[in-house]
Amino acid sequence: MNNIQIGTIVLNGSLMMALVFGAAGWWAVRLRSRRSEHRAPLVHALSNAFWIWLVIWKASYALFHPADTFREPMSLVYFDGGWRGVALASAAAAWYGWHYLTRRSVPARVRLDALLVYMLAGWTAAGLLKTAAGAAAVREMASGVVVPAMLLAVYWMIFSSADGKFRPAAATRAADGKPLTKGQAFRANAAALLLLSGLVVYGVYETVVSTGTGDDSEETANFAKGAEQAALRAGIATGEPAPDFELKNLDGASVRLSDYRGSVVLLNFWASWCPPCRVEMPHMQRFYQDYAAKGVVVLGVNLTATEEHPDRVRPFVEKRQLTFPVVLDEKGEVMKAYQVVGYPTTYLIDEDGTVREKFVGVLDYEKMKKAVSRARRTAAAHIDIAQPEHNNGINDVHQSRNEDDTG
Repeated sequence: MNNIQIGTIVLNGSLMMALVFGAAGWWAVRLRSRRSEHRAPLVHALSNAFWIWLVIWKASYALFHPADTFREPMSLVYFDGGWRGVALASAAAAWYGWHYLTRRSVPARVRLDALLVYMLAGWTAAGLLKTAAGAAAVREMASGVVVPAMLLAVYWMIFSSADGKFRPAAATRAADGKPLTKGQAFRANAAALLLLSGLVVYGVYETVVSTGTGDDSEETANFAKGAEQAALRAGIATGEPAPDFELKNLDGASVRLSDYRGSVVLLNFWASWCPPCRVEMPHMQRFYQDYAAKGVVVLGVNLTATEEHPDRVRPFVEKRQLTFPVVLDEKGEVMKAYQVVGYPTTYLIDEDGTVREKFVGVLDYEKMKKAVSRARRTAAAHIDIAQPEHNNGINDVHQSRNEDDTG
């Protein structure tokens, strides 16, 4: 998930999702086990396990990127260990929780019940946050909010308590208040289990398909739909031509954004006094080195108008050995044109000069790589829809570049 911007404040999107996930799961288990004799150890174990998970997930960045962490220790605040960090943290948290509850004689079925409720409640809350932040498409809402919420509701109804037992026939009443027969109770539970199984399968399928295939069909359709209108105006909204500008570089030479037409451009707004900007620079430089030969340019726009000591910009660039082009926005006009209010801010602009994505907050190497690949797929599909009779050669170029991106 991308970062969340509230005015000039930029919040780490992934960290916010993790905190919301953990809080919602903890609250659900606490509510679920309110009449259980095992409530205290369950709540305590889940609380400690979550903080263990969070610390290891964040700190694992140093394990997988020791050089970057040594150069910029603040990287630990803004980055995490990615999927490898998630796996490592999950294994440690699971071991702690299981060991802690085993020592306190909490039955295995109770532990599993608490884990399932915790995961479903957290999944639902994280999906709601992603939707509220505008980072989820309509399709993602199904797998991120509706499915886990329905799973949690159905599971809660099937099982009578945190002890993980099926509702007995005597405890389930028909509309007239009489106990259900064993056959009626069996059919009711079977139907609920069938629904539960179906939702699980659907949720897993949607999550794997939407995240594993890189399906941008919905986004592509939106770009195609507004293509003609967007082409008539320059702006910073997705699908609009990026406003051109001309600024001086560190050597005093003029540089225009349109000079890079035909290349994918990561237009990065930064300042030397900005801590997250400093953390982001090694990733920008490494990405530029790896992708410059593949038609990708990193164009750094220093927010010189915000610099208290503009003379420190060149030493900042030289100390970090930045080789991508850097220009100086001395009057703040470009910053205003691109509505930069949070730092750093990065715009992804495709080969045709069209804005494809906006990122507020730090980007790491992997996010840049995925964003460029996404932009090229979207641009290629846009050409397919808008100009089907003239696109064969262009598609070949896009396909070749996409292969380079993934290679």
